Amino acid sequence: MHMLAAGDRLACAAPCAYVTDARAMMEAGVDPDNEMLWPGSLAQGLDYVVFLVRIAPRPLLLTDRHDFFPREGTLRTLEAARQLWRSAGSDTLPDMVIAESGHAYTPALAREAASFFVRHLCGSADGRLREGFAFADLSPRETWCSPEGQLLRLMPGMRTVHDMLKDELDRCAALCGRPDRDALMPYLHETLHLDELLSAPECRVYAEGICGHYRYRSMIWRPRAGYWNSGVLLRDMRRGDVPLPTVIALWPEGVAWLCEHSGWIHRAVRNGWQVLVMDVAASGALRHFDAPEIKEIMDREGLAAPDSALTSI
Repeated sequence: MHMLAAGDRLACAAPCAYVTDARAMMEAGVDPDNEMLWPGSLAQGLDYVVFLVRIAPRPLLLTDRHDFFPREGTLRTLEAARQLWRSAGSDTLPDMVIAESGHAYTPALAREAASFFVRHLCGSADGRLREGFAFADLSPRETWCSPEGQLLRLMPGMRTVHDMLKDELDRCAALCGRPDRDALMPYLHETLHLDELLSAPECRVYAEGICGHYRYRSMIWRPRAGYWNSGVLLRDMRRGDVPLPTVIALWPEGVAWLCEHSGWIHRAVRNGWQVLVMDVAASGALRHFDAPEIKEIMDREGLAAPDSALTSI
């Protein structure tokens, strides 16, 4: 974002993390942080190489490591950037450094970035750092961007993320109501692609075990080409392998909030059911869904607003 905003004012840049591509993120099922989700970017055809190209044809350095962000996307983005730099007539193609580390900006990566800046900003051909070079931590006060280190003290009228989430929660509460079953069933049938599931490959169980008296299975499967669904199947282990009725639980936050819905799950299992908590493609942990978007979908389908806690079959 700094590269996009600064544009021609930057002589070179070395984004230190999280450069991949959207395809790799979706295929790997990585759940990104909110600041990594740019509303409307996919609809506009924007991918990570577009965010890099603003600085072309000036020097660019990417960093790669053993991270949970997919490396195959990083390599595709690097190659696409190099092609664009060549088209711009640059003799300095984007490059990448690799450090044997996990999710962290390590001293090894920082040294590589420092060497990169010395090479391109200080005229050093080899980018060699001076003898005894070392990084020194800044004091907390030196990192402040406001007089007292707190923007709320500087701007008392500023609204926090907590304030906005509370407003969103209030809007969700106002939308609560049990949907009409006759109208909901065709909608769920189409959304879950039940017809295609009958001929789809079997699900992949990637984790299973026992927690208390529950037996659980964590699964992923493709309801159709190019999409993933995921879910956790919970049942009372004391019932053995006896076939049980299945209730499918669909919450806006999906599998991520199993604990928050544990009371309902306990009641369902006591009723003799097994519970499949699902994240369908583009929902739950597979995509951020806010309340206005849910309401828009339900309005378009002519349905009542969903129950805030559970929609079940």
